[in-house]
Amino acid sequence: MVEGRGFENFEPSGGWLADLRQLADSFYQTSLAHPEAAILTLFRVTGGVHEIEAVETILGILRAPGSTTRTRCATTTPCPTP
Repeated sequence: MVEGRGFENFEPSGGWLADLRQLADSFYQTSLAHPEAAILTLFRVTGGVHEIEAVETILGILRAPGSTTRTRCATTTPCPTP
């Protein structure tokens, strides 16, 4: 439930960092609106359609052009070593 509703307001911008932030904010707002459902769904792995869609969307964002290890490293601390 929460995973599916988290996508309702998600509009990809093409920028990987902006997209991840927007997606995270959307899930956060949905979780605030439905706290009981968030507890039940966001901390369990079910393999449901919306859960798989969420994972695939995040992986797609991370694979997008411009989302290189060096770029991600510049925005995270500490930087993972290869």
